[in-house]
Amino acid sequence: LRQLQGTTLKLRVTTTSGKIKTATMMSFQMSLPHALDGFYMDIPAGLQGLFEERLLFETLHHLEPRFLWGLYTSVSATTGLAGSRYRIHFLGSEIPSTMLLDGRMVEEFVFRGRCLRVYGRGWFFRDKRLARLDLDSIAAGTTHVTPTTPPASTTTATQATPAKRQKTTTKDPNAWTDVRRKPMSVHPAPYRVHTPGRSWTSPNAFAALHERWNVGHAVHRANHDGVSFESIIPELHQPDNDLAHPTADEYVTCPKPTKGTVSHVEVPLDDLLAELQLLEAQSSAAIQHHESHVADAVRGSEFDLATMVNSGRVDSICTMMARHPVDFGVQLHRLFTADRPTFELLIRQRLLHRWLRATWGGSASFDKLYTKSFGHKMTRESVVELFRALQHSDTLAPIVSETEAGDELTLSRLDLELVLALAEVLAAAHSPLYFASDAAVMVSTGCTIEIIPAHRGLRSLSAPTMLAVLMSTHLGEELWRIMETMFDGDDDMNRVMAHLYDIHESGFVSLPHIGITRWDQELGRFVVPTDEVDDTATPVDDSTMTQVVNRHFFHKSLPGYSTLVHVSNHDIPGRYLVVRALWSDLPVYIHNVYAPVEPLLRGDFFASLPRDFEPNSLHVVGGDFNMPLLSSLDATTLHSSQGSGRTDCVEWLTALGVVDVWRQLNPSTRLFSGPGRVNRLDYLFLDSAMASHLNPVATYDPNGYGGDHLAHTVTLSQSLCTTTKGYWRLPRELLSDPNIQRAITMEATTLLGKMRADETLNHGAMWYGWLKRMRRQLIKCHRLHIESAKTLLHHLRLRLAATKRALDGDGDDVSKVAAVAAAQLAYDSAKSEHGQYARDRQFDFHANSNERGTSHFFRKPLGTKVPINCVTVDGVMITDEPTVQTTFTAHWRSIMTSPQDANPPDHHRRRAVIESLTKRLNLADRESLDQPITATELRDAMKTMNPSKSPGPDGWSAGFFQVAPEIFSELLLMVFNYQLTHHGCLLPHQRRSAITLLHKSGDRGMPG
Repeated sequence: LRQLQGTTLKLRVTTTSGKIKTATMMSFQMSLPHALDGFYMDIPAGLQGLFEERLLFETLHHLEPRFLWGLYTSVSATTGLAGSRYRIHFLGSEIPSTMLLDGRMVEEFVFRGRCLRVYGRGWFFRDKRLARLDLDSIAAGTTHVTPTTPPASTTTATQATPAKRQKTTTKDPNAWTDVRRKPMSVHPAPYRVHTPGRSWTSPNAFAALHERWNVGHAVHRANHDGVSFESIIPELHQPDNDLAHPTADEYVTCPKPTKGTVSHVEVPLDDLLAELQLLEAQSSAAIQHHESHVADAVRGSEFDLATMVNSGRVDSICTMMARHPVDFGVQLHRLFTADRPTFELLIRQRLLHRWLRATWGGSASFDKLYTKSFGHKMTRESVVELFRALQHSDTLAPIVSETEAGDELTLSRLDLELVLALAEVLAAAHSPLYFASDAAVMVSTGCTIEIIPAHRGLRSLSAPTMLAVLMSTHLGEELWRIMETMFDGDDDMNRVMAHLYDIHESGFVSLPHIGITRWDQELGRFVVPTDEVDDTATPVDDSTMTQVVNRHFFHKSLPGYSTLVHVSNHDIPGRYLVVRALWSDLPVYIHNVYAPVEPLLRGDFFASLPRDFEPNSLHVVGGDFNMPLLSSLDATTLHSSQGSGRTDCVEWLTALGVVDVWRQLNPSTRLFSGPGRVNRLDYLFLDSAMASHLNPVATYDPNGYGGDHLAHTVTLSQSLCTTTKGYWRLPRELLSDPNIQRAITMEATTLLGKMRADETLNHGAMWYGWLKRMRRQLIKCHRLHIESAKTLLHHLRLRLAATKRALDGDGDDVSKVAAVAAAQLAYDSAKSEHGQYARDRQFDFHANSNERGTSHFFRKPLGTKVPINCVTVDGVMITDEPTVQTTFTAHWRSIMTSPQDANPPDHHRRRAVIESLTKRLNLADRESLDQPITATELRDAMKTMNPSKSPGPDGWSAGFFQVAPEIFSELLLMVFNYQLTHHGCLLPHQRRSAITLLHKSGDRGMPG
């Protein structure tokens, strides 16, 4: 059969037209079948970038095993630009079952929130109803796909039409069912929400708790069928002493998870005592049923922990850890003994769960948070690679301490977090009652706690709180004993635990204030905010305990740094801070504001801020105002709460005489700096005198300190050099591409043919429009030229990902393993070749251009730009930037152009000048100069120009016209003749040029 390839066969084809039959011979050429000759589906609208293409590949791979490949149907051979139609191919010519809904071919995809029309091979129009396949739900992990085409209604016998309309009792089986929303029952908040600025605990709250309850523990061990498991059950004791502190009006601020976030409420002391009393009853019941729970867990498990870990079901693991702690603990220790890598993967998953939940909250699943943070789904290999990168990275600063002997102790932040994640898992398994009780944790640690919300199961304890449990409670001693028993002989783990113990004992580092690790989406890495202070973990007798902290950081280069004074009498703890400095005996006040989040509190807050300062003082105000000051521009949606406190805020700012510099520079720009980028909450206000004299530049930049707000920066300068954006210039490397040269020649030839075909056309407009289109196409080609080197790597990366997914789905298949190895080898080879090619090009350029007597070697040194920031007008030096620009422009405009109202030239003086010339042109030269410009002259001029020179700000260099000088010379000649004949002048872009002023001598402030 292969020998028949290329052979032409003639077949007789009979056609019937009416009663006449005709037979014709048609030729068919034999060809080999191709893998992409099967069923395909076209997406006319195409995809938006490589990310959508990769996401579509992954979704279709999980949905349909017969999915092969996808690519654009047309790519220009000259420019490299792809069309919009995207085609996905399947193995075989039959329609895949997943592409059929009720026997009808899928006609529309729901993909990334858009409806993409698709046309499969053999599609024909039926009706306007479209069979829709929701790929978003499939990508999210749901397997239920609901077709949008309604089911076919059952056919019934046709009845005679009645004489008039009658009411029928037959119901439409496809009729909609009216489902009304259940009225929401409004329940008042059980506890008061903690108010910022208010103390986290009442003065005697913990003293009253400690004189009423003490939290101890008892270790209960049970054995069944050779398996031993111990539970640490809390034991609560009531001390026999007199009660000196009443519980009335006493409270402790406790974190409560609410809809995936953490809210802080003030829990009365009586409720905490009731919780402890309930915990005592639960402990008694747990002691009685401990042996039966261990026996049930050993006989048969409710779940398979190893399978859940390997499949990455982190949220389900949290659920099972809360519902079946004994079963979870038995499998945990069995996993540690039999499958150590899976056990380590579990602890790493738990640590990632803690970090990502601390960043994003508990409203979304862990899979979505992982994909949102890292751009791909979690696999065993990706977790291992992530932690390998974290171990070799310095983004998480280590904890450094000193011993009494002066020796330095260093503990990796990653090792500390892994120990805390392990301790939390052990606490949840061995002491679930204690772990679930906020009251027990607070009484045993002697401080308030901070939690991390969860999507399923119990909340987690923050790093400072978990560290306080591990290092300062009796339960922590038991957890420490369990970890020492488990890791007996593990030198690395023993070293980490020893360093942690020594650092805690030295007291050199306050471990409860180590902060919480979070993921920074803008930086793309885990960070520990340097300005984060966890006041909830400090001892309760600290009277200065607040929820938020205001701080000023000043560099020593600040004017008046040595005169900085904290004006403490104006402080509002956690909300307002002001510092005073002197600038040449001029008082300057720098205000730091953190407005309340609650709308009802903002008005009183701004009304209480100070206004009595020296009359000649300057003010700088900055901070988080927690409300948009201009709702029409600073917020995406309007809300009634946005206006609360705004009047008082504006009155205070007006009294200080400050202005919003960024809004003055960007009067109509909508930019949002708050969390979620839905409003602008962060402002920097400057004194109006400073804003008008010091040339401010205001920007919003990504936050490099771990916060969820943008960083607002205002730069002040007395001599600010503002540079305008340079005009576009044709990249020279494009003209070295033969495909680009052929495309330019072909397009220019087509344009020349159109101009020659009709002399009445507007040749000037045609030339200008053609240049505009060519510029747009060349910009695209330049972008593709830059990305072309990465195209092969991209396809090889997709191929490698596809083979890895196939291996994950089929297990340890030898052929799939070989395919993965081959794909990995191809990708690594291409990547190394690409890097070597770039290095070779750089070396060749240096060797050929910089080691020889070339023009590049003898090039002039780059000049420096010296700004002109002043101008002398009538003997007075002016530094106002608009005035400087206007004066210089007006001066040189008067020299380079003639004013419209200028007097006509004096013919007598002109004749006198001409007659003074002694040399005359001969007749031949005069006739030659009087001849019209020819295409040959233009062509010769083009060929002799420097290819890299640009004649003007239009960006078209001489090298562009030298691609086809014969064609461009005729085009320019026709454009010149048309413009001079019909308009008397050239096109606007042909009459513009770039002029650079070169300072030679004298005062820079003099225009000329």
